[in-house]
Amino acid sequence: IKPALGVLIAALAILILLALVLPLSAIVNLVIIASFLSRISFFTFGFHVRPEHVTALLLLVKIVITTQKRRIGPFGSRAVLAMSVVVALNVIATLINSPDKKASFDIVGWLFMDTVLLWSLVQVPEAILRRAVLRTGLFCALIMGVLTIAFWAVAETGGPLIGVQLDTAYGGYGAYVASYEANIAGGLLMLWGLIALASLTSNDSAVWIT
Repeated sequence: IKPALGVLIAALAILILLALVLPLSAIVNLVIIASFLSRISFFTFGFHVRPEHVTALLLLVKIVITTQKRRIGPFGSRAVLAMSVVVALNVIATLINSPDKKASFDIVGWLFMDTVLLWSLVQVPEAILRRAVLRTGLFCALIMGVLTIAFWAVAETGGPLIGVQLDTAYGGYGAYVASYEANIAGGLLMLWGLIALASLTSNDSAVWIT
């Protein structure tokens, strides 16, 4: 067996073992935490592997091998179908009119992993998903928001450049904390801010938090 193939087999074995050992709620929490850590990347087998990729595969394996088959609701089915169409259209556009097919297929791969993750998440029991979102997700967003302000303030006052990048559009710094770039960090904070507002207007908000 070639070394690369051996490493791949070992990684899959570890993934299956973790899926068997870890409870579904813990894996869902790891998926949420990983979404805040896209800056972390390991180059292997010609791809940049990030925590969000690993946790998405971990959740998929958990759903496939240990969870009883559940019927995906109409909203989940439409969401998965819509994402699948987006992936298919990107594949067609890449093959027909992409100036850099490798870079374009990297994006297609990212979208495909998002589709896999979505398919897995819509099969997670609602109680587990809600608790993970309102506890782990909002807590991570709070920490990220605080660090974003702190890192930006330190950089703008001449301190060490930690978790920030120069924004050429206005000449200042944009904080990315542990995200791939500042724009992604801003998008995450916006997303979780909307989730927080939605939870306040939900009749089940007390149940979500407890």
